[in-house]
Amino acid sequence: MPPKKKKAAEPEPVAVAAPETSGEESNERYVPGANDWEPAKIYVRPKEQLQLSDKELKEEFTRILKADNPEVCLRGEHGVKQKTLIRFSHKEKCYKVDGTIEQAEVHFAQEGILLDVKSDEAKKQKEKEDDEKAAQARQIELAHQEGGDGGDGDETNLRNQFNFSERASQTLNNALRERGTMTEPPPSVEYSSQCTQWEMYDAYMEDLERKKELEGKKSKKGGAPKKATNQAQQKGSEDVVHTAAMAHAAKILERMCNQNTFSDVTEDFKFWEDQSDLYRDEGTLLPLWR
Repeated sequence: MPPKKKKAAEPEPVAVAAPETSGEESNERYVPGANDWEPAKIYVRPKEQLQLSDKELKEEFTRILKADNPEVCLRGEHGVKQKTLIRFSHKEKCYKVDGTIEQAEVHFAQEGILLDVKSDEAKKQKEKEDDEKAAQARQIELAHQEGGDGGDGDETNLRNQFNFSERASQTLNNALRERGTMTEPPPSVEYSSQCTQWEMYDAYMEDLERKKELEGKKSKKGGAPKKATNQAQQKGSEDVVHTAAMAHAAKILERMCNQNTFSDVTEDFKFWEDQSDLYRDEGTLLPLWR
């Protein structure tokens, strides 16, 4: 026999360094079958989206934010470029160049009503109020002088002491009161059960056996009277004349006969309209019975 070939030695495993991780990496790991219950996410790209290559996507753009007024434009005169601001003048009804360029843009402005006590505007306002009070006092003094010496003050109306009554009343203000209540919650009971196919089958079988036992006990206790009651029921079922349905049908037939016999009376009772009711309010008595 030829000599057996020696098996080649398996290569020794090479030690591989663990991948370096930074703190910004997420700790999420994908586990197959763990999130199958969640709805699938479908990303739809719009038709007008630009198709960029990987190089264009990785390209970085730098943006610088400045505090300059974007409405200021460059205006050149005699080869010199100068920043100017053009605004519409409502007074002259035309556009004019504004020499003063303000970098701050005001979107909303509202004047207040409060003034500083030490400011010039507050002093002017106080002087104006003092002048108004002095003018009012002068008018009152002139009115007293023109009225003469007879009016030394406000005239008081003398009340008649023999025929005078004064009464004042005020309604009672009911004090507000708040009152709250809360019913006691009903007692709660936790209940849990399990229903399986074999349990339902066993319950049905037990119910059938219980019914069979009850029927057997009844048949043992009274066999003969049961047959007698069955015969009485059969006889009662054959007697159709004295039933409730027969009595109801007889009442309907009786009413039909009465309506056909006294048809003129019933029609007058339902549809008769007397023209004399238009002229008198007493009404008329219909001859229902003859």
